[in-house]
Amino acid sequence: MTIRPSSSVPATGSYRSMGDAVTLLTRAFQLERGLLRMLGGWMPGVPYWDAKLAMGDHLWAHAQYGSRLLKRLHELKENTAERQECQAVDELLRGLGAAPDGTDFLCGFYGTAMSRLSGIYTAWAAQIDPVMDPFSGAILVEATNELRGQAEWYAAYQPAYSPGALVRNKAWSDRLAGLFDAIDLPAGQWRSDRPAPAIEEAFTCVPTPQRDASFQTARVNEINRRTDDSFEGKRLAIFYNHTQEMQFAESLGAILYETPEMPWAFHYDMARHCVDEIRHTRMGCTRFEQLGQKLHDFPMLLQNYSLRAKLDPMERFCMMTLVIEASSFEKKRAGVKMFQEKGDEISARYESYDIRDEMQHVNFGHTWVPIMLRVAQDARSVTELVQYCQDILADALKNERKGVAGY
Repeated sequence: MTIRPSSSVPATGSYRSMGDAVTLLTRAFQLERGLLRMLGGWMPGVPYWDAKLAMGDHLWAHAQYGSRLLKRLHELKENTAERQECQAVDELLRGLGAAPDGTDFLCGFYGTAMSRLSGIYTAWAAQIDPVMDPFSGAILVEATNELRGQAEWYAAYQPAYSPGALVRNKAWSDRLAGLFDAIDLPAGQWRSDRPAPAIEEAFTCVPTPQRDASFQTARVNEINRRTDDSFEGKRLAIFYNHTQEMQFAESLGAILYETPEMPWAFHYDMARHCVDEIRHTRMGCTRFEQLGQKLHDFPMLLQNYSLRAKLDPMERFCMMTLVIEASSFEKKRAGVKMFQEKGDEISARYESYDIRDEMQHVNFGHTWVPIMLRVAQDARSVTELVQYCQDILADALKNERKGVAGY
């Protein structure tokens, strides 16, 4: 952060009062939190594989700025900022999420919202006293650069795995631009000189994740049928399974969106968990290519996300952390040992990082599952919920061994 010398700061009364500056930061926090959750919710509904990877990175960036904004608000003794919800801002975010499909969501989110908000943040930063509050201005300036970068990413984006060019829906972009024109964000209300916007239905997460049209899809993991028991076969199976951790990221994104009642600290941890799974997916894709494999030659899995989508967010999160991840360490450590014995340093390194991430994720489960039970006023103990999730997973695996799809 650069603090301007006093000689370069104009003597003007145009800067906002501290109370007004706090209002701008509060609006920005609500926006960053909403953008974070909307990216998570729409991730399963966007078909483009490389866009999903980018969305995970962008989601984490919004978490960072949300955290910085809230910290600054607490420094300014605005301790209720996390719970302040402006209805008009909520309606704006709802309109952003009401895209007809995943392609249009990308168009509206990146092509319209990121561009508009970068301009809004720039104007807000210029309205905050640079002598008394350089900290708030710096956060908004840096957030502006991030939003502009996301808009520029979309402007140049063409899906790497799809047979055709990305279609950009101008009508949807114009509709969202009209929403931004109609809202007075600092005042937190719709402008009286604009037509009242139609209140959109809230977006609902998809029950089955979308994939690029050029990919094969499957509801049952067939990797063991396509590899042998050699070291090369085992290694290929491990990293293929890592490529499919996209389903884990998508399930976490849906949890982010579907838990508005949870505190910011939970949403921040879910964002970290989600971007970790995006990183694991990217690691799997990278190693797959290093081993001479093409992602297109193997089917994309859908069944794990679809199974978890039938559970409420609390049960889903418990299954993911305290059942699936908590039971994964013996197998993962055996993989590291195998790679080390074979002198495969890259694979061993990737798996070692993965294990450390999973440890943190299990800790997230131990922290948040009891809190989720209390928030939901669910009388079950953590042990009872874990057993319930174990039983569901066991039944699903039994059905998979029988060749039953669609569970």
